[in-house]
Amino acid sequence: MIYVPSEAEKHAALINELCSGRKLLDEMQHFREHDAAREAAAQRGSKSVGALGKAVLSIPQREWFQMREKYGEEFWQDRGAIRDVQRLEPQFKIHSA
Repeated sequence: MIYVPSEAEKHAALINELCSGRKLLDEMQHFREHDAAREAAAQRGSKSVGALGKAVLSIPQREWFQMREKYGEEFWQDRGAIRDVQRLEPQFKIHSA
């Protein structure tokens, strides 16, 4: 005999899957933010990097795409946008813009 789950069981399984997937995304984001903040702290006080100059931010991937969405594709060339990010997310700041 084949077991067919009820609609309530299917719904509960779907809710459980969605919640656990969201929890995984949140945990991954937490680790990315922690790594970026640790990298920024390690680079503070460093000298310029050749022709590139000084690094100003260490940004996790999700925040990078959110900033591109908010400020435009070339946001890293906008000093005002960089200062906004440094003010809103001070843990990612390496040097002042």
